[in-house]
Amino acid sequence: MKSKKILIIILLSIIYSIGCNPKIENKSRDLYSSYEPIKQQKVDFTDEYLVYDPFKALEQKKPFFKKKPNYRTYAYIDVSCSNCLDDLQKWSEMRKWPDGELTEFRVVCFSKDNFLYFRFLYEQGRIKKVNFPFYFDPNLNFSKNNSFFSTSSKNPLILTDLNNNILAVGDPFENIDDRKVFTAKLSNTRQQKQ
Repeated sequence: MKSKKILIIILLSIIYSIGCNPKIENKSRDLYSSYEPIKQQKVDFTDEYLVYDPFKALEQKKPFFKKKPNYRTYAYIDVSCSNCLDDLQKWSEMRKWPDGELTEFRVVCFSKDNFLYFRFLYEQGRIKKVNFPFYFDPNLNFSKNNSFFSTSSKNPLILTDLNNNILAVGDPFENIDDRKVFTAKLSNTRQQKQ
């Protein structure tokens, strides 16, 4: 039993060391230079995904939302990459933005190791609690249906309305201009209701 745990840790360490594509760490603005064509599209979220909700965010959704969400924020992330997993906590902080509770976060996950590393980290308590579920995409259908998402580079966050029409694209945590666009879209709802 003990040797089995050691073997799993060794395997996960190997996956960790080779799991991340070096392009993922590039956070330069050039990475998202083609936003304008993306903004004219919709996010296709029609396939069936395995919902992994270790923190029971879906069960807590009604009391958690003070206001009904008017937006969705989509993220597509490689959960076999520890550097990519660091983004989860940042995304969870979006709720604390002014009007941040107006967006429902949909984190669609792909993995090179059948989600083993991610589940291992969760079971070991190494992933901090976040306020959204994860949608596992083992067949990479999300990137097939949404060509602007990639499995080989860091993906931007995409803000949509409830019909999945794309309103904003970018990384509001790494780029101040993107953050201004995201927060402007979110605050626009509040202004329209007043």
